[in-house]
Parts: sequence; C-alpha cells; structure tokens
Amino acid sequence: MSNVQPELAKPARLVSLDAYRGFVMLAMASGGLALGRAASNEEVQAHFNGTGFEGTWKWLMGVVSYQLEHVEWTGCSAWDLIQPSFMFMVGVAIPYSYARRRSLGDSYGKILFHTIIRSFILIFLGVFLRSQGREMTNFTFEDVLSQIGMGYTFVFLLQGRGLIVQGLALVAILVGDWYLFFQHPLPPAGFDYA
Repeated sequence: MSNVQPELAKPARLVSLDAYRGFVMLAMASGGLALGRAASNEEVQAHFNGTGFEGTWKWLMGVVSYQLEHVEWTGCSAWDLIQPSFMFMVGVAIPYSYARRRSLGDSYGKILFHTIIRSFILIFLGVFLRSQGREMTNFTFEDVLSQIGMGYTFVFLLQGRGLIVQGLALVAILVGDWYLFFQHPLPPAGFDYA
C-alpha cells in the first residue's frame, strides 16, 4: 500500500492584483527612499542647468516630487492614493479568499472567526509599530495596518450580500462621514492648535 498523499493543486493567483500590489509597494518604497525630496532638491536640479533639456528635466523633477509627497489638504498626488489602494486590494481579495476557504470545507462561522482574529492582529500590529520608541502605547489608527484591521471584518460581513445591501452600506458610510465633518468643522485659518 502506498502512503503517498495526492498533491493539492495550487490555487490560481489573480495576477492583476499581484501586479497592482507590487506597483503600490514600489511607490511606497520610493517615498521611503525620499525620491520626491531628492527630485525637488535644488542641488539635484542644478545639474541640469545649461543643458538643452533644462526646462524639461526641471518640469519632470517637479512632477516626480509632487507625486511622491503628501498634498496638504488640497489636491491629490499618487502618494495619497497608497493607503486607499491597500484598502481596495483587501476588498478585491476577500471574495477570492472566501471562495477558496469554502471550497476547502470551512464553515461561514469558522471563516468569520478567522476574520475577526485577523482584524485584531492587524490593529495590534499597527498600534505596536506606532508605539516603537515611545514611552507609552500610541493608540493612533492612521496607519494602513490599523485601518485595514478596523474595516476588515465589516467588509467581510458585506461580502456577497447583494448590491442593495452593499449600496445602502456605501450610502450610510458616505452620509455618516459627511455628517461627522458637518458637525465638527475645521477650525478657522490661523487657528493655534497648541
């Protein structure tokens, strides 16, 4: 008798999502390498002075600099789309992950429990990383890990619920977000936050 187990077929990857994830990681790394600040550095731009392409190079460096830095409250740059891109990728991956887990025989309850545990781990990791080098735990949730963790279970619960339920959830989120900003407007220009 042979004890050889049949080899399970590897699930197919969603190549477009993998490519998009790689592009977003590359964009994030470019910010970490300070390419935007290097492009806007006057000393770097001075190397192009007197060349036939001086105007073009300076324009290109300005575009690169703008796209790899956060925009202050107005406008949008590519760098500002990194965090929403991660949220988008999680939303795209959930139905595929769910279908695979169901095909392996996992129950809805087991998958939901795993989703809740994953949410808490992501929130914990975000808080842990934000607290590094500080005397106290830094309970801020502006990092990508914490934000994915806070939304992960809710997105899972909306998965497969139909367009009406998902549309109502979208409207509730957008109206709720508007209402919170309406109730708590920004302070006037020149406000002393200290």
